[in-house]
Amino acid sequence: MSEALVPVDRLSLPALRLRIAELLHPDADPSVAAEVYMGVLAAERMVKEVRSLFDEQLLAWLAEHGNELTVADTKLYAGVTKSEKVRDLKTAAESALDALGGDWYAFASLLSANALKAGECEVVLGPEWRREHFEVSYKTKVEVKTVNQKFLKGKAKAVANG
Repeated sequence: MSEALVPVDRLSLPALRLRIAELLHPDADPSVAAEVYMGVLAAERMVKEVRSLFDEQLLAWLAEHGNELTVADTKLYAGVTKSEKVRDLKTAAESALDALGGDWYAFASLLSANALKAGECEVVLGPEWRREHFEVSYKTKVEVKTVNQKFLKGKAKAVANG
């Protein structure tokens, strides 16, 4: 392991935790919190770039060494990503419902998670319909959320701008 990219003993998560706690104390200036946040974003970008570089080199290495590498319980291999979308939603839904003899419960079991868009349903069918047919649930864990305001539209933009 002497040729490791970064020695593990130089990656000190405990030291980073302590430093962040020192910087983000209750009386810290907002500019300090912003600076720490920007540093975390920069670190995330670097990790993504390192992963991208690694994947690129690993693909070349796998092509030369048998297309598979096992590291502990993880198998790394060259493969393609598969995605599948319905060609024509209206036609497919009508066909499925017809094939099920009009059984809406059986049809509902074919739908993926959140098949209906809550926001779009509110626009088209009204807020009362949305409240009747959608439920909001909250996780008990409080997390930092981010919103890129340049992508907000309509009601969300008005709420974000006060």
